[in-house]
Amino acid sequence: MKKELKNCLTKITIVTSIVGMPVAGFFVGRHIADVMFHNKQKDIQSQERFNGVSDLMADNGYNTPLTLDIKENEPLNVSLFNFTSDEREDAIKSIASLDSISQNIDYKIIDNDDTKVTQHIEISKISPIDMQELSGSDNTIGYTMYDFDTKNATIKYPVDIYVNENVEGQEVVEGTSLMSFVIKHEMMHSLGFKDLYDSKYFNKTIMFYAFSSFTNIGDYTDFDKKNIKQVYDYTTSTVKEQYKNGNIKVNYPSFLQTYFYEKKKTVSKDNTDEYSL
Repeated sequence: MKKELKNCLTKITIVTSIVGMPVAGFFVGRHIADVMFHNKQKDIQSQERFNGVSDLMADNGYNTPLTLDIKENEPLNVSLFNFTSDEREDAIKSIASLDSISQNIDYKIIDNDDTKVTQHIEISKISPIDMQELSGSDNTIGYTMYDFDTKNATIKYPVDIYVNENVEGQEVVEGTSLMSFVIKHEMMHSLGFKDLYDSKYFNKTIMFYAFSSFTNIGDYTDFDKKNIKQVYDYTTSTVKEQYKNGNIKVNYPSFLQTYFYEKKKTVSKDNTDEYSL
């Protein structure tokens, strides 16, 4: 009887061990993966190029700034849909003004019908009805959508930018069309920069969240240019030199923010960031 009981217990122990091993392995493996993931986030967050600008950027949900995945010596192909010839030229100039800021970012306007070419950024003019359906608001004039890689905190292609056709014929400041303003603003979203609500950014950046009638800005400011170059033209020596010259300072507190308009940004479960202006 004792021998049979012993054999039975041994079998139970063996079976329990065999079943328990993969379960334990799963939890150990998951823990290791979590540790590796969080270590990677800390490594990205600690990069000097984000000093002082991380509060200006969208993140992956783990406070790691999102950046566009720029490949060396590879242009970013941009498609323009539903624009008139004059509007197309205006849009091209708007994109060129951003292109000229960063040495590492090169935009190339491509033929919409060229399906053999990878389209990295697609800019479309759409009707107010379509914009309302897309954004959920009847006063949205620009909208940007993209997916992102959570682990690497990089924005995936294609990036979709939508411009409300209601901006046709309007100016944001004298000599600068509202359409140009919207495209420039949304293009900065494609680089990971977010809407800014604090009153200290009023008339300081094209990313201040306000309707055009409340701003005197129609182009990228020196503040915008500095931030773009810091993030995308980054080299350790360049950033250290900028620190030495006092051009970069960590002076952007994340508290005491004043919101002039309700923030219209959502992060969905499928890792999609949506921005509206």
